[in-house]
This record gives sequence, structure tokens and C-alpha cells, in this order.
Amino acid sequence: LELLPFCSCAAMSRPVLAMRRSCCRLAGACSQRASSRFFAAESAQLRRKAAPQAAAPRYLQGFKQDEGRKFWHLRRDEAVAAAGGARPLVATSYLTQEETSRGESRAVKKFSFFESYQDYHSYIQFCIASGEVQGIDEMLLEDQERVLYFDLDCKTDVVSLKAISQQIVEVLSCYVQWFFLLDKRPFPVVLWSEQAEKFSVHVLFPEIQFPNHAGQMVYLPTLVQGMRLIEGKFSFLRALVDPFPYNKCQFFRGPYAAKLRPTGYDASTALVPRSLLRGDPLTAFIGYCNPDYKVGLPTLSEIVSQRASLRRQTTMERYCAGTTDDMVLWGDEFVKDSEADLLDLRNMHEVDQFAELLPHLNPLRASHYWSWFRVAGVAARLIKMYPALEQDVWQAFETWSQNFPRYCFFENRSMIEKAAERPNLPTVKLVEQLASFDNPLLEIRLGTPDDARMKGEPTPVELQQYLWERGWSAEMPSGQVLLAGGGPQQRQIIGVARARRTQEHFAA
Repeated sequence: LELLPFCSCAAMSRPVLAMRRSCCRLAGACSQRASSRFFAAESAQLRRKAAPQAAAPRYLQGFKQDEGRKFWHLRRDEAVAAAGGARPLVATSYLTQEETSRGESRAVKKFSFFESYQDYHSYIQFCIASGEVQGIDEMLLEDQERVLYFDLDCKTDVVSLKAISQQIVEVLSCYVQWFFLLDKRPFPVVLWSEQAEKFSVHVLFPEIQFPNHAGQMVYLPTLVQGMRLIEGKFSFLRALVDPFPYNKCQFFRGPYAAKLRPTGYDASTALVPRSLLRGDPLTAFIGYCNPDYKVGLPTLSEIVSQRASLRRQTTMERYCAGTTDDMVLWGDEFVKDSEADLLDLRNMHEVDQFAELLPHLNPLRASHYWSWFRVAGVAARLIKMYPALEQDVWQAFETWSQNFPRYCFFENRSMIEKAAERPNLPTVKLVEQLASFDNPLLEIRLGTPDDARMKGEPTPVELQQYLWERGWSAEMPSGQVLLAGGGPQQRQIIGVARARRTQEHFAA
């Protein structure tokens, strides 16, 4: 532990851009790696002893209802109820005494609202005039209208990207025009950050408006994934687009908003508008939808009918659920050259289904943070549901996760333990969708004993009776795998039944 503060612990990178890099070398002569998160609390204490953090301004510490000439609510639902309708909702961060794994004060959000976007803009102008740095985020709920927006950021080649930033925005505008079949190029509203260590730009298109989050997510997955079609000098555009700021409840930094650091607001991170549609300052807000600016949009089917190159991107539609998964999990880089085959997992225990499906995922997913994160959630759910089978779940997950070149036992164990604390964990169905997407020619049948009974196929009990009547005396425990077919009259076994615990095969 004494060595940890002096180790080089790489940060987690974005799932689309790079692989997980969260393991660190304990010493030069030691080849084993340990997870920085696994020792987070201990290493944070050592770092604080070596170099204490500077204290943040007092007005940023702790929750205060009256701050910055506004009344703030501790809970989001309180602010929503107080706003009572179409008023713009906002949030800002304050520091608590709770510490992060880095030994820094944890930032927590509090919530408020403005009477209108004009009132919101006037507040920002007052802050600028008084020399005050603010960090107010827009808060969009699921049913609120919004414009098309992108968050472009990158931590490498920052100087080069800033030099061609105007060209990047122009290429993005041309692509949006091409995608939505527009007659003229939509006007981009650009908000620029001056921070030296990161390329960070927000691009809004106020003329392209969506009625709510569901309407936005009809287009966004295909729109973002379609950027892979861009070739040549700007083929990296897809990698710049952050796929995460499209949640059902979305926080998005507003104009001139800065990020909160342990020592206060960092003015260099403030997003300064560089261009405005028709000089209207309200077009710098993603929730401001002026009907005078709105252009008509074709349906996704109409777009695909005229843009044949996008048809491959729309094959992911059956997997999309209006969440972050839509933007991250269904990339062409995961599609494998597979042969037509059938994987019948009906009547199989959930743990067995999980173990059977994982080998069919593209090995690249083990190095893709969001895929790894979501599959770990499935494993955590299975462990919570079937504690007696924890070792089986862990063995299946560990075998798959070892496809990551820098696999670390402690990192994976820590991830599953943390995932178990989250509500609404994903089911095995998500792994089945990943396997289906990665193997377009693979037909996967996933069901329950009740599904098989409705289709007239043998249940495990009927299979055991079938074998017993024919002199097959082998005992078959519950939870076996059954690959079977035939109608209720035929009862003809055409597959293989596998005992789950002993991995023993029986053929009939």
C-alpha cells in the first residue's frame, strides 16, 4: 500500500475510444497487477497524508438552500413539483464531506428552476457582469422537448483538434444535413471550452427539434452509429462524439457553465458561445425550442429508404430501448463473420444460459468498458438470485473477461460487488441480444419451461420420464439443458440434454 501513491494508475477511458486501463503495477520487479479501485480507500488516505488537498471555497461546501440569488432544493422531485410545468429546470453541484476514491470531496447536485429561458439567460449575464463563475446545468426530463445536440471531447491531440475545430463543426453540419435529408445545411450553435488539457465543444442544432426523449432516441442511435461511414481526414468524428449525454433525465452544462473542482469552479472549463442562430442567445440552451426555427424531419424509414448505406445501422433497432446502451453497445466493430447456426437454450437454467452465451460475444467486448460494465451487472444479478451458484457465475464471467489483455482478478471482483448494490440490474436477455448482434447468422432460442410446454416440446420432467421408459436409468438433476424439438404427439428428442452441475452429456 505504501507504493500505491507512487504508481502510475491510468484513468478509465471512454468505451468507444479505448480499452480499460485501471490496473497498476505494484513495483518494478513485480509483474502482478492490482486494481486501483480495489485499494481506493487505503491509497486515498496515503495520498492525503503526502499532499493534503486545498480547501474549496466555503460557499461550495455543504447544501445551502439560498445561494447565488436562487432557492435550491435538495431533491430533484421537489424542484420538479415547485416548477410545476414548462419552466426550465436546472441543477448545480456542491461538495460534501464524503470522499471519492481519489481522496477528493464528493460533488452532489441540488436542483432549482427559472421562470423562463430569458430569465435563465439574464441570470447568466448578471454572473458575467459581477465576475462570478457559475456551474449551472440544464436538466431535461423524459417528457421535455429538446434540440439536437452533441458533446465533442477528446484528451489526446488537443492542439491539433483545436486547430481544425471549425472544420470539424462544418463536417458535422454536413453530415446532419445528409442524414436528415435537408435542403440546406442546419446552423450549428457552438459552445467552446478553453481548457488546455482537453478538447471540449458542445454543438447544438436549434432547427432540429424533438418532442421528448423518446422522439430523440428514434434517430440518435442510427445518427451516431452512421458517423462510421465518414471516410478520409475526418473519419475520427465518431470517436469524438460522447455517446452518454442522452439519458431520460439528462444534465447538460449550460452557457458559460464551468466544472466544479476540489478547489472551486475552474473558469477555463466554462462553455462560451461562439455562434448563435440569428443572434438569439437562447439558442445556446438544449431545451429551448422555438417553433419559428423548426424544420420538418422525415421518418427514420424514409431516411433509410434514401440512404442505403444506413440500412446496416438500423438493424440494431430491435435491440434499442431508449437508454445509453443504444448509443454504445451496438457498434459495427463487434459484428463477427459467423456461419448460420442454432443455439437452443430453452428449458435451461439462467446461470447455464449466461455461461453458454458469453463465448459467443465478440472478444473485443471484454476490452470495451460499457460492455464489460453491463455484463458484470448481469453476473451480479444472477449471484443475488442464486447465491448457491455464485461460483458458477463467477467462473463463467471470469473466463470471458480474461479476453481483456490486462485482465485483473481484483478489478472484476470489485466491479461485480459494486454492481450488486445497484437497482434494476440487466437480465440474461441483454447477453442474448449482444450475442445475436455480434453473430447475425446465429439464431438463439431463449425461453422457459412454460414456453416449451406451450409449444408442445418436452419439459425436463417429461424428458426424464421418456428416458426412464426406454431403460435409461441415469439420474438427471433439475436445471438441465434441453435441446429438443417435435410436437406433443411425437415426443422425439433430437438434441442433447446436459446435466448442469456435472456437465455430463446424454444422447437420445
